[in-house]
Amino acid sequence: MGGANHEPEIRTQSLNGVFRWWFRVAGGSRKDEERIFGSASDASGRRGLVDLILEKNNAYRGNIIKVKKLGEAENETFKASRIKGSGLRYLAFALRMGKRTGIKEGFDFRLKVSFHPLASEDDKKKFLAAMWLALNLGNFGARARRGFGSIGVESVVDEEGKVKENIFGLKFKVPTTPEDIDRWVKQNIKLVNEMLKQEITHQEKSPEFKIFTFVCSFGSYELAMNYIGKIYRDFRRGLEIKNRIFFGLPLVLHSKRIVPEIQVNSRQEKTRRASPMIFKILRVGNRYVGLVVVVVYEFLPSDAEIVELPADLPIDADINEYRKIVDLKKVIQKVIPNFEEGLNLRRIYP
Repeated sequence: MGGANHEPEIRTQSLNGVFRWWFRVAGGSRKDEERIFGSASDASGRRGLVDLILEKNNAYRGNIIKVKKLGEAENETFKASRIKGSGLRYLAFALRMGKRTGIKEGFDFRLKVSFHPLASEDDKKKFLAAMWLALNLGNFGARARRGFGSIGVESVVDEEGKVKENIFGLKFKVPTTPEDIDRWVKQNIKLVNEMLKQEITHQEKSPEFKIFTFVCSFGSYELAMNYIGKIYRDFRRGLEIKNRIFFGLPLVLHSKRIVPEIQVNSRQEKTRRASPMIFKILRVGNRYVGLVVVVVYEFLPSDAEIVELPADLPIDADINEYRKIVDLKKVIQKVIPNFEEGLNLRRIYP
């Protein structure tokens, strides 16, 4: 999340956009989405039933870190552990290419959720279900799918200032011991599914969540990210190049480009596809636990093609002479069975 000149900034619009995305991929209907989150599809531009109010001062501006510093030897955590941070740098590669900055881990802020008087209890449950998914399985901002921008809930209070252990049964606060993570995830996902259970109209079928955890916990956020980055890098490099499309498209390499092409208004358009895999770091007491969330949804439309092209293709060349079709189904069949073992994961859900 950022403002002008890519400066880091926490914005309610960005938070709400992520909540909305999780509502959508979790199977929320289009009708419910437009009512709860608002709609800009017509001239009226209907507002939603929820207002987010960010209660903060400018303290976060004193908690800025240059992304290029991530994982370098002068970081005290890595000095103490004799780690150079290569895995963390790998995950932050796209950020480190530019002059990006980010908010340091440990910054606190308050978010107030206000519901419109017309919001029913069912509406509230659906919004909070999406909010739980976003905060506890997802991240916010640049490189969110690779573990950056993780937000955790310290406490939930009602209008009278009383601390709430749960809201409609949903427990937003992470347990204090790694051993309780499995049960916490399963119980909350069950409630989320019940709150969003309905006829699926937004997609052909409701996406599936596959949630894994790394088999060890870590003493800091940086150490967790560094470990995940290393093991992910090694696993990815061990795959055939065309099998790496599971982790996002396009792939641009020295010798070839692999891009998705989608039929739009009778012409082929090249596009991007984000990885269905999300790394999430949770602070559990004084330890850190890494989750891997795989959102299994329609990666590409059924009539789309994944095309392999030479990287040095001449501008005036006939693309049809060079293009090779990559079979996505075969790629998934090869990658998924090795995914859990290759990243040293343990499945939590389902």
